[in-house]
Amino acid sequence: MGLFDRFRGRKAEPAATTFLNLDTASYSDLMMHLKVQLFSPRSRGFLPLVNREALITRDVAGDLVAMVMLDFGSHEQTLPAATAERWGKSHDELYETALINTLAMERIEPREVDLGGVPAVMLLGNGSFVAPFMLDIGTFAGHPPNGVIVSAPNWHAILFHPVSGRESALALPNFRRLTARLHDYTDPLSADVFWWHGKRLERLGDTLPPALAAACA
Repeated sequence: MGLFDRFRGRKAEPAATTFLNLDTASYSDLMMHLKVQLFSPRSRGFLPLVNREALITRDVAGDLVAMVMLDFGSHEQTLPAATAERWGKSHDELYETALINTLAMERIEPREVDLGGVPAVMLLGNGSFVAPFMLDIGTFAGHPPNGVIVSAPNWHAILFHPVSGRESALALPNFRRLTARLHDYTDPLSADVFWWHGKRLERLGDTLPPALAAACA
């Protein structure tokens, strides 16, 4: 299977569901509607003043926060921590289920991008759950040994480039510029650029981490 083939299959969709009472709905009623969304201070609907203990969230990197949501197609809503407690499910278990659902169900289209002679890939979608693909971008990039440079400028796009030596260092300025352009768009998320390595994300500042700098030498 080629890099792009894994994105082109028809995505599964949960059955249409009307509004459910979260005080009584069962886990089986809502399991297929669980999704992960990313938020930042620039996000539409960002809730910086809410009590995060009342929700199911996870710090990602920089100012990005992942939150477990319910996606009903026609509307989305947060999943209260109290509902998870009633179900007897841990936050980690619900987060993992929600991320699996997001990666399996969200329809995305890959496009090749030229960063001054260095290739990159953009994943685009009309839905609001494209950005969380950055949380598992190493899998989609084929687990390159030196990781992946990635950004999620808005809810509908991510940009990534597997680290591949000197050309990655040369491409990074163009990568940052394209990220900034895509950030100035509908549903902005983050203008930051990240390094995915060891199954985690690290925000990149002006000076690269020593391990990444060595991989780009």
